[in-house]
Amino acid sequence: MRRVLVLNGPNLDLLGVREPEIYGRTSLAALADTVWTWGRELGFDVEHFQSNHEGELVERVHDAAQRFDGIVLNAGALTHYSFSLHDALAAVEVPAIEVHISNVRAREPWRRRSVISAACVASIYGRGIPGYRWALLHLRNRDATPIETIPYGEKRDQKIDVRRPTSPGPSAPLAVIVHGGLWRQEWTSDTTETWAVELTRRGWITANVEYRRLGSGGGWPESFVDVTAAFGVAATLPGVDPQRLHAIGHSAGATMALWSAGQTGAVRPTNVTSVAGITDLVRARAEGLGDGAVASIEGRRRPRPEEASPRHRLPTGVAVTLVSCLADTLVDPSYATDYAFAARQAGDQVELLELETTHGAVLDPLEPALGAVIDSLAPSQHA
Repeated sequence: MRRVLVLNGPNLDLLGVREPEIYGRTSLAALADTVWTWGRELGFDVEHFQSNHEGELVERVHDAAQRFDGIVLNAGALTHYSFSLHDALAAVEVPAIEVHISNVRAREPWRRRSVISAACVASIYGRGIPGYRWALLHLRNRDATPIETIPYGEKRDQKIDVRRPTSPGPSAPLAVIVHGGLWRQEWTSDTTETWAVELTRRGWITANVEYRRLGSGGGWPESFVDVTAAFGVAATLPGVDPQRLHAIGHSAGATMALWSAGQTGAVRPTNVTSVAGITDLVRARAEGLGDGAVASIEGRRRPRPEEASPRHRLPTGVAVTLVSCLADTLVDPSYATDYAFAARQAGDQVELLELETTHGAVLDPLEPALGAVIDSLAPSQHA
């Protein structure tokens, strides 16, 4: 079993007491127990250590070089000024994930600066205590298959993580994967990595897309344009079968995958799978879905429905599979059924798959729903 060291820095011994409106009411002891359980479920032996002293954390990082396969580090306030921690992480050949419970990039300016992130393979923030589980998942997925990161633009977030099957044939189907998260910067492409890993194991070339989000230059139309640009670059990867170009998106990512199918003058997918997709932006805005996420991305440049909303851009001529999560409390299942009805009326080919699951369970490798999503793509591999 692979070993992971979880390090928590200054003041995290006060979890559950210190500013619970920001950090929650989970105590450090409860967090350690929970993370240990998550580790066991994901195939890791987790060891936890907390200190308010910089030197003790540095020494633990040094020790990890010989004893651990990964590090999950919440450095607390040391994040913003501890170059000694940065140097320790850079010196050991152990992948480290930076974690913060709160959304540090939406707080005071000094909290937005991290001097350790450059020595880490990923940064996860603003997801509460579950951020530690996302960190473990990222370590798990990094181990599963080799990754090649390819830029498709000049901005930091304009990149795709490409994975290739171990024994590819002369050409392989391509899955361009677009993550959700209501276009908010704390939700990144790590959330859909498990889809990429599972599809790669089944013989697909996968391109897991990162794009600009709110707070990092995204919104309308930038995030949407990024996804189209990423698809065009991914479609030219060596070994890709141009007749089997599939886009699969989750939540807001599904919105943009469906949107890309309606683009003219660009490389388009031959199939789209929308998982818990926000298919109608007009309705989502009116309902205030996701605390007003659609109003946030549209801003003052509010587009016409036929410009941005997939439901209002039909027909596209692209075959679509709609995966509806019947226990979804964020995106009502009727978003899928309404789109399916309208698309069929417009002459498009549509399949509807209804799963007894929640919005997020389709991303979890321990949930049957994830396997059902991957299985739904299988026919496209042989199309």
